[in-house]
Amino acid sequence: MVILADGMGGHRAGNIASEMTVTDLGREWINTDYTELSQIRDWLLVTLEAENRKVYELGQTDEYKGMGTTVEAWQLLITMSSMLTLGIHALVCSTKENTNC
Repeated sequence: MVILADGMGGHRAGNIASEMTVTDLGREWINTDYTELSQIRDWLLVTLEAENRKVYELGQTDEYKGMGTTVEAWQLLITMSSMLTLGIHALVCSTKENTNC
């Protein structure tokens, strides 16, 4: 899986939000064994929603007030590519064997 996140320009702690999002999604992904497009799509929707809540809740604190990030995630399957697009930047590659390829 390839995950890109970019802290939203002009928002406090966007760099924190993007790093947290990429790290959390990568950590969650390596604990899966999904191979079907529908499984991956469902996992992305559920996991991104949970991460969104986590970033939002942290963004309610005084230190991180208003922080946010965009995110994109791709998973290449043998015959097709699954892509959920919600944003752009800070490239991190995550595989089952190595979370920092």
